[in-house]
Amino acid sequence: MNIKRILMNRAVSMLLATACLLQVTGCARLTDADPRALQVEEARLVAAGIDEGPGGLRVTTGYGPPASGRPLRAYSNSGLRTQSFVSFQAAAYPWERHRPPELVAIGEAWARSRGFPASWTRQIRMLGVKQGRRPLVAVVEGTAERFVSSPEMMNGGIARLREGGWTADPLRFAGSAYEDDVVLPYLSAVPAVMDNIPSGSGVSTRALLFKKQELVVELSSSQSNLLACMMGGDGLPKLEWSSEESPFATDSPLLRNITCRAEIASNGDLKQPRLNIVMRVAASPGGPSVTADSWALNLQRQGTELIRLLQGLRSDPLRLGESVRQQYPGVWNQDRWRDALTRARIDLQVRVTFDGGA
Repeated sequence: MNIKRILMNRAVSMLLATACLLQVTGCARLTDADPRALQVEEARLVAAGIDEGPGGLRVTTGYGPPASGRPLRAYSNSGLRTQSFVSFQAAAYPWERHRPPELVAIGEAWARSRGFPASWTRQIRMLGVKQGRRPLVAVVEGTAERFVSSPEMMNGGIARLREGGWTADPLRFAGSAYEDDVVLPYLSAVPAVMDNIPSGSGVSTRALLFKKQELVVELSSSQSNLLACMMGGDGLPKLEWSSEESPFATDSPLLRNITCRAEIASNGDLKQPRLNIVMRVAASPGGPSVTADSWALNLQRQGTELIRLLQGLRSDPLRLGESVRQQYPGVWNQDRWRDALTRARIDLQVRVTFDGGA
């Protein structure tokens, strides 16, 4: 009996010693000189491409190495992965739990046939709340799978979207109701020498306008930038001189590093609305020398033409109707405002100052 007890005590002692040894070994602190073979990370979810697929959506996710440059976990996702989902909500569920992609890319075919559902606005806004970084969102030329499959296009597109204030967060101005208008960046592959695109990016940024969740018009790059300026924002990439007046023999003038502020006032009349828009532009001039007053007249003409285009489309991405809504509680609605917008008299004034007060 004593022998059994002695053997049992020895076994328990050996187990305790082993456990202590493992604990000490596991808690050992590595110095900076020690190898860090176990310091590996998950792959970085760069982009998620959305196309139409069987039963709903086909989502292609593109992964890249961690931003820190550390090795990937052996079981970590890498490269491309394609899955099918019945809805965007189902596709976004794992992104809400872990981390969202840096870019949500919507295929052109989906956008032209299905539009941009209002529910997606709410769901994309929820992504990245925990991480403090909302994903970029854009429509891409061709299929989103093709876009995500090309590291050059994918990374070039992300860089282009981050250049401008509005493209970095296009849903900042958008409502999430069915009636609300939404403007999204449209990325298309073009030769790098076109559209003043930095060499190697190969991506041009335009914009698509959605009304009642359906695509209604594609805006040019210059129209997109001007619309963003009229919405108001910082860090806009550029504004272009209209070539219709005072053509230049060489490069046309440009405004860069732009900050825009828009002030909207109305008479509050839904039957015969009159609105005044004052757009203040601070920027750095580039190219041939043009005075600030000449720039103001040029942008005023371009902006007036853009406003007339939006009136003809019965679309209000500038949210001009908000200046009238408060005068008509219980009466105002989007359709009534769209009708009023077509007959509204809208006067635009532009004031330009160059950096340094010129």
